[in-house]
Amino acid sequence: MFERIKAYKKLKKVNKFLRDLKMAAEMINDEKREELLEAIHNTMAENEILLKRIIFDRKTAEKYNLEMIRHGF
Repeated sequence: MFERIKAYKKLKKVNKFLRDLKMAAEMINDEKREELLEAIHNTMAENEILLKRIIFDRKTAEKYNLEMIRHGF
């Protein structure tokens, strides 16, 4: 019943972690910095798309919650 709310909260936590990781990646001066930032940006963009799908589709929210449980989050 509350699949969408659970999925939304979990996705917000993941986005918060990615924002913190982005901030840390911007501070380092390494040759892999650009690759890391690109990966973070791509993941954040995919999360935004997933967030929209979760809000409007309960089945997607259920699948997301089950995947998060399987991976230990």
